Amino acid sequence: MSTKDIVVYTTFEDFYPFYLKEHTNRTNRRLHFVGTTLALLTFFSNDQSTLSDRQQDDHNFYNNAQITLEI
Repeated sequence: MSTKDIVVYTTFEDFYPFYLKEHTNRTNRRLHFVGTTLALLTFFSNDQSTLSDRQQDDHNFYNNAQITLEI
């Protein structure tokens, strides 16, 4: 792709006709919908479990830490 092929849209009004033209194919629209839905479900399901796991790890670490002083 050369720099001549790159188009920069400055407003949504300029971009939207291009967007609609690119999404006229029904299969393309369906694949985008499925992909976006799966990505969002994965993100939100992992985000919640990761947060609770991280909180549990912190709880276990700080409550079970043994402090020793060697002289």
